[in-house]
Amino acid sequence: MEKYRNVQPRAIIADSFHAVRFVSRFGRQALGDAPLVFIREESTDLEILPDAIKVTTGPYIADTVAMARRHWPDTRTAVIISDRGEEALELAAQFRTTLAEQWPADLTIRHVSDFVAEELGTMLTDLPPATVVFYTVIFEDKTGRRLIPRDALSQLARTSIAPIYGVFDTYLGTGIVGGHVYSARIAGRLAIAAGIDLATGSRMIRPGGETVYASEATLDWRQVRRWNIDKALIQDGTRILFKPQSPLDAYLVEVITAMIIIAFLASSLFIIVVLYVQRGRYARQLFGANTRLEDRVAERTRELEEAKAHAEEANRVKSEFLANMSHEIRTPMNAILNMIDLAQSAGDDQRPGFLDKAQAASRTLLRLLNDILDLSKVEAGEVEIESIGFSLPDTIQTTIAVLAPEAHRKGLEFLVDLHPDVPRHAVGDPLRLGQVLLNIAGNAIKFTDQGDVLLSVRQTRRDRTQATVCFETRDTGIGMDAAQQARVFRSFRQGDSSITRRYGGSGLGLAISKGLIERMGGVIDMESTPGQGTTVTVTLTLLLDAGDTVVARPSPLPDGLDGTRILVADDHPIARSITGSLLIRAGARVTLAASGQEALDCLAQAYRMTKPFDVLVLDGTLSDPTAAETLERLRADDAHTGTRVVLLSPTIGKDGTIVAAPPSGVDGVVTKPVEDSAIRHTVAAVLTRAGPVVPAPAAPVPESTIPEPPDSRAANWSNKQVLVVDDNALNRDVLVGQLGRLGLRSVTADGGRNALDQLESGVFDLVFLDIQMPDLDGLSVARSIRGDLGLTRLPVIAMTAHAMAEDRQKSLDAGMNDHLIKPVDPKHLAAVVRRWLDKDGPTGGPRLPKALPGIDLAQGLKMVGGGEDDLLQACVAFSTYYTPQVTQIDRDFEAGNMGALANVLHQVKSLARLIGANDLADTARALEQTSNRGARPIPPEEFSRFRTELHRVLNGLAAMSRAGRAGQRPDPGHDLPGSRYAQPAEHL
Repeated sequence: MEKYRNVQPRAIIADSFHAVRFVSRFGRQALGDAPLVFIREESTDLEILPDAIKVTTGPYIADTVAMARRHWPDTRTAVIISDRGEEALELAAQFRTTLAEQWPADLTIRHVSDFVAEELGTMLTDLPPATVVFYTVIFEDKTGRRLIPRDALSQLARTSIAPIYGVFDTYLGTGIVGGHVYSARIAGRLAIAAGIDLATGSRMIRPGGETVYASEATLDWRQVRRWNIDKALIQDGTRILFKPQSPLDAYLVEVITAMIIIAFLASSLFIIVVLYVQRGRYARQLFGANTRLEDRVAERTRELEEAKAHAEEANRVKSEFLANMSHEIRTPMNAILNMIDLAQSAGDDQRPGFLDKAQAASRTLLRLLNDILDLSKVEAGEVEIESIGFSLPDTIQTTIAVLAPEAHRKGLEFLVDLHPDVPRHAVGDPLRLGQVLLNIAGNAIKFTDQGDVLLSVRQTRRDRTQATVCFETRDTGIGMDAAQQARVFRSFRQGDSSITRRYGGSGLGLAISKGLIERMGGVIDMESTPGQGTTVTVTLTLLLDAGDTVVARPSPLPDGLDGTRILVADDHPIARSITGSLLIRAGARVTLAASGQEALDCLAQAYRMTKPFDVLVLDGTLSDPTAAETLERLRADDAHTGTRVVLLSPTIGKDGTIVAAPPSGVDGVVTKPVEDSAIRHTVAAVLTRAGPVVPAPAAPVPESTIPEPPDSRAANWSNKQVLVVDDNALNRDVLVGQLGRLGLRSVTADGGRNALDQLESGVFDLVFLDIQMPDLDGLSVARSIRGDLGLTRLPVIAMTAHAMAEDRQKSLDAGMNDHLIKPVDPKHLAAVVRRWLDKDGPTGGPRLPKALPGIDLAQGLKMVGGGEDDLLQACVAFSTYYTPQVTQIDRDFEAGNMGALANVLHQVKSLARLIGANDLADTARALEQTSNRGARPIPPEEFSRFRTELHRVLNGLAAMSRAGRAGQRPDPGHDLPGSRYAQPAEHL
């Protein structure tokens, strides 16, 4: 305070409570006894320095209420909105008292302070006519979620059907009409005016006195127009904000002055240019030449430095890549070699275990090679992005089903928040999108040891033809610093590439994901903090499928959920909020509890008020008390025997235990993370069924319905001879052993020329031909077989490690019949052998024809991964699964059993799309939408179209099976006479 010792002010003005306290503590000695003026807000009680002069801005609540009554004299309902904070409740109490004093006695006053943010907007849309809303401040809702006051008010203003008045100027422009608002600008001006009065002596103000200034009425012009407020009812002197006016009217003098100044400056500049243009011409030319020369030298220097840096970086990346790949490849190879070595010397009881581990390591190595292949295709721009109709929620649920067991095995809370505005049907590449979601969510689980992983899907923009969707994963894992984040999207780079790193992997996943998302026109981004977690955001614009609807609040189920009283007990706040929101959208009346004890208290209170809860949704991982203890105490009280219990259970426990049946005392189980339809249907089921409800299987068709190839030795191939051509002796031995297990005799050739010699002198029924050989490659051998040797009917199968689509096409163009990718799967090998050795024999099974009624074979091949054998198995499985159900489908329709029919339509929609039956899939999807998942009856004419399309597909598949049994290629247009539907197709 030394700098103020020689200052002798005549008045001191403090514009805040903190300034008053500072002056009172430290400034009096330096500033003397000058009178002190400070602002005293109506809602605060500042009694510091009795001799100070207070400036009060006036009773703004009373003036605001009077203004609202003047604008809306016919109002009969007033709603006061606040949170449960002390300041907000005090302001709300003042509003209630003032309303009771100033308004007629028949005014209904409601105070809303105990709410969930999503429910408040719904409440405002249901207000009765002639209502006025008064807003204080909202910082959080009753779930404890923190809110930004301006954002919360903006959301309310957009949904409210009634005008909103407030008391703080900081909220003007967010949608409130206005009021006699408290304004720091006004209060500061009043304090300065009072200080000037003291300094000039123009007013007789005694120390310790108080000067009251009326607060200033302020209105938002846009809201005055929106609510059509009569201009005659606006009091004089009201400050109108955001009212448009002509800039010329507002700044006429300034505009004229600016024009004069600009004209003067322009004239001066012209004179200067004329005077110096000649003198400066040669100087500028010399300076320009010198500058260009310097720029050229600097540019060449930069180019050389950049080239050197790129070369050094490329060399370093190559070294890191070789080191990483050496480690990643040698690790599974070491396991394979050592497990096989152990198996050779192990006993019969130990050998299968060693071989299983060797096989698992082999699959790990194959996944690494596939990742490298995917990355090479992405970087070469050869990835084909499909554009097909698909269900976005189904794609997300598939990702969840794969990842949930691993998350639950680690004890993590795996959360999925699928916002209600997300489009249900889109057009894009579901396979690639699922691959990206699996990678980023799988990384979140991999790098998180405790806490939770949240997958959030929301829509950020939408028009008639497309929607922008944001996929966000947030975890509480190890996190990364800025340097690590800068390299994780680069190929073969990891956040921790040291030899002591804890987490393995090749570092290819995020690079592939980034390439795929960019090919689809999207953006992937990351935010991370070491020790706090990582957030990865994928923003993607998807075309909308025809007739798309958002995942909005569903119609009431046939069983009835509207009005059902449900208590949700979960100690994780986000999981609790998500589960509650799903049930609220289904029409239920939901109460949230943060612990088992709080749930028991809520149940007891509801029983005392004779409003018991219908269902308790109980998190299975509660602690203190646990879910089991809570359930035991609940069932011990006879008062709650009518309350059904639905348990939210992980898919798998830390000990690897799989959820099989509900524990004692539980009426239904929903596996986590909670999915919309699963919890709605389970709650509806426990309200209507007597027995417990167990979780439905994740896959619509069990694996047992997909037929496995039978033992091929039953086909009697003992008289068949196969030629195996490969320059690698180990590869030859492996294939000969696999063919021997199928009952086939094999002859080997160690190169292309040897193979041609063998074929010229011997008779063979089948040839397996390696592509890459040193003396004569496989493509050349195939051309010689077809041309020089004239063996046009001999089946030749390419056997290669080249897995690209163009590699397969090269083999077919060279005259080969089929394409096997190394390492050879025994099941695929058996299917290929059966396909070509039984082609003309009486024992041949169904074969994939050139065309099938109602099925796009090219689309089906893409959906199953490009293998004809896989598509054939899927087609047979479809026929086997649905042919026996045709009669039951008709019965369900005739009996009006819409729930069962909706389940069939949902399955048919997905499985038909899998085999390429697009018309059947579209018909089933449209029918499912018409029935609203069983909530409405289906018109007979629409059901007839679905039945006709199903008839067409099943008849074609049955014709394929019959032609296979007869050893003929099926006629794609053949129908089954005398039978409404085909009999079940044979298993392969």
